[in-house]
Amino acid sequence: MRRLAAAAALVLACAACGGGTHAAEPQKVAGEPGYWVKVHGHRMYYECAGHGSPTIVLEAGLGGDHRAWAAVAPELAATTRTCSYDRAGLGYSTADGLRRTGKRQVADLHALLAAAGIDPPYVLVGHSYGGILVHEFASAHRKEVAGVVLVDSSHPLQARRFLAALGPPRRGESPIRNELRAFLRSPPNAENVDMAASAAEARRAGTLRNLPLVVITAGRENSPALGLTLKRLLDRTWLSLQDDLARLSTNSIHVIADVSQHNVMSADNQPDLVVKAVRAVVAAARTDRALPPCHKVFGASAASCVAG
Repeated sequence: MRRLAAAAALVLACAACGGGTHAAEPQKVAGEPGYWVKVHGHRMYYECAGHGSPTIVLEAGLGGDHRAWAAVAPELAATTRTCSYDRAGLGYSTADGLRRTGKRQVADLHALLAAAGIDPPYVLVGHSYGGILVHEFASAHRKEVAGVVLVDSSHPLQARRFLAALGPPRRGESPIRNELRAFLRSPPNAENVDMAASAAEARRAGTLRNLPLVVITAGRENSPALGLTLKRLLDRTWLSLQDDLARLSTNSIHVIADVSQHNVMSADNQPDLVVKAVRAVVAAARTDRALPPCHKVFGASAASCVAG
C-alpha cells in the first residue's frame, strides 16, 4: 500500500508542475475498442478495460501486438484496469522507419502511458522479448512500477549462453545444431530492432530489488523432435536463464507451466496460469506484502514450482 501511495503522490506532483505543451487527446479508433495517441512523431494504438489500481500493462513478444493477450486480458480486467498496446509498426500502430532498440521502445511505452492518461503504479507483464522490455522499464522507472510478471521471457545473455552450450561445430554432429547456431547469431526480426544493442542495454538494467516478481517458464519449450540429448541441453540452458530472471527480485516466484509451449498465455496453452500469477502480484502490490508461497498461488494447476 505504501508503494501505491508513493506512486499516486508522484502523479499528483507531476499534474501540479504545470508548463510545457499538452499532448493531443487520444483518438478513438473506428471499429476497435482502443485509441491512438501520438508518440515521438508516430501514432500508437492502445486499449484498456476494467477499473482499479495498480494498472496492468501487457507487453507482447517480438512481432506480437495487443491481440497476443486476448485469452487473459478480459480475466485480468475483472481484477483491475488492464491495458495492452501495439509497438511501433505492429498491429494498429504506425512505423517510424527507425532502427530501434529496447531503450527506445521503453521510451515509447512511457510516453504512450503519459499521453493516454494511464497513471502509475503499473504491474508490467512481458512475454518473450517483451520480458526484456518490462525489465528495462522497471529499472528506468522504479517509482512507477508495483510488480512484474515474466512469461517465458527472453534473457539478454540467452544467445551467448546457448552458443556456449552448443559448443563449436563437430564432425558428424546433427545438422540441427548448426541451424541453431545460425539462428542464435541472426534471429528473425519483424520489428527492425537492433538486437545486439538491445541485449547490451538490457544487461545494464538493474535488479528489481524486492518488487513482487513471478517468472513463468514454458514446460514444453523445445520439441522432442530435436532428439533427447539436444532437447535436454536446451531445456537445461533455458531453465538456468529463467532462474537468473527469478533472482532479479528478493520477492519472487518461479513456476513451470508444465503443459505449455512458448506462448503460455494463448488459449491453447495455460492462460489461467498467467492470470493467477498477475493477480498474485496485484494483490501483493495492493497490500505491500510479500508474495505468498508458489503452491498457494497456483494450487492444483498443471504447474511445477521451482522457487518461491
